[in-house]
Amino acid sequence: MQKILLIATFLCFTCVAKASNDKELARSYLLWVWNKSLPDFLVSQLPAEKALVEKKFKKAMDNIQKSGIILGAAVVTDVYSIDVLGTNKRVLLVIYKTTDGAQWDDVVLYLEKGKSLILDIGDVENSFTKNSKTVGRNYSNKDMLPILFDKNAVTAPMVMNETKLLIRLANNSKIDSFCRKVLYTGIDTLNRKSGMAPCNPAIPKDKIYCNAVMDDLGGYITDPNDIEVRYLKSEEKRISLKIKCNRTKNEKELVFSIVKGKLLLKRIY
Repeated sequence: MQKILLIATFLCFTCVAKASNDKELARSYLLWVWNKSLPDFLVSQLPAEKALVEKKFKKAMDNIQKSGIILGAAVVTDVYSIDVLGTNKRVLLVIYKTTDGAQWDDVVLYLEKGKSLILDIGDVENSFTKNSKTVGRNYSNKDMLPILFDKNAVTAPMVMNETKLLIRLANNSKIDSFCRKVLYTGIDTLNRKSGMAPCNPAIPKDKIYCNAVMDDLGGYITDPNDIEVRYLKSEEKRISLKIKCNRTKNEKELVFSIVKGKLLLKRIY
């Protein structure tokens, strides 16, 4: 049977591996499903979320009955915590090994940060089914797992792609396109509110402001594909990404606001 190759390659900076408390939660979850018992105090008490978790937990139990997988002696080998950027949520991907030596990555939990309350269970259709065709899929795409629970979730690859695009636009003085990706922070008007919409290149004041912002980025990072991530910080509706250009050694911090599921550049340091 195909096994997951857990090779130590580049790990996304939003993923934290092998946290001891997460491993304990993962072990407990496997035993809960195996023993057909879900502790109420570790599940969200919001009616809709609780009902969803209970429904998916039952599906997981049903899968065990059909596949015959033995979880009683299963061993959790790795866990990966992936932040849902700009929120207080995170995804926990569990890698576990069964007694026959096969490794599986079909346990995906949606948690509240800090409390580790289970809000949802992802990929439950495949969990504990012993479906070798899906082995490695969640691990290979772990950075994108938040989208399983929220189609508008902001992920680390999205932040990186947006950053690289902004660098290209700034380096090539594409002011109109750049302007549409900058957060409007001017005075509230009847048509738009500060911090709630992108700038408009057709408005002279917006264009002047965006030109100044673009000047803080253009030319400092010569190649958007040759950068080093210094850190990525996430707060409610806000993301800060600091990068270093490997060629010029310049460092820049880009601060984004999340508006209606989209990233808009708020400022550059």
